[in-house]
Amino acid sequence: MMEFNEEIIDRSHDQRERASQFLKQADALVKKQSFASALESIRHAKLADPFNPYCLAYEERVRLLLRKQEDEKELQAGILRERVRQYLHTAEHHLSRRKLADALEEVSHAYMVSPGDPEIERMRNQILVALREDQNQQRAFRISAAKAQHVNPRAPVDL
Repeated sequence: MMEFNEEIIDRSHDQRERASQFLKQADALVKKQSFASALESIRHAKLADPFNPYCLAYEERVRLLLRKQEDEKELQAGILRERVRQYLHTAEHHLSRRKLADALEEVSHAYMVSPGDPEIERMRNQILVALREDQNQQRAFRISAAKAQHVNPRAPVDL
């Protein structure tokens, strides 16, 4: 009978030891703010020792930290979206007043905040079209001025 109890004790000790290793791993992951991975380690700890109260308590703490991290990311994303919206609004304002260099500068600020945003790309394309239009108008003006003065149309013209 004594051997049976020792076997149970040994198995229980092994379970606690494995759970402890998983909890240490989870703790290291929490320090790196890798909360989803830490929860996975805690899950393994619970499988190794299902009645370990530290597993349950630590799991709840890590879930709270994960929720807090997700909330902060959502807040940060909202702040960044608002910043991009402001840059685009200012760029649109400059575009409407044909201040194209200023408009492009606002778009470049927006790109730094949110690279690859399709709204930024749309605004950039509008500005580039306006730049081409201005260049074509300037070229047409130079040509007509040259014809009126009978000079080289490629030469710079004082406006």
